[in-house]
Amino acid sequence: MRAEILKIHAETPEASLIKYAAEQILAGQVLACRRTRSMVGGRSVQPARVERVYEIKSRLRHKPLSLLIENVDQAEEFAKPLPDDFHLLARRFWPGR
Repeated sequence: MRAEILKIHAETPEASLIKYAAEQILAGQVLACRRTRSMVGGRSVQPARVERVYEIKSRLRHKPLSLLIENVDQAEEFAKPLPDDFHLLARRFWPGR
């Protein structure tokens, strides 16, 4: 499946394109940044979306993907058990805490 390419200017993004991108994420699509080919949006933990990220990035399946975690609660969903030091470090360094 070929990826759709949107050209969104970083300094003056068009509201209609931002709205469209958000609608695509809500519809279960994967969004990526063409320059870095990094995933920037999507419900990445669903197997079909993960597979799509590998396709978009042309990444070998044995190489892991990075996952951005929003908060401590979400980290606990994906990584159990968390090391004892995790909460100490998260309280100190997690952005927005």
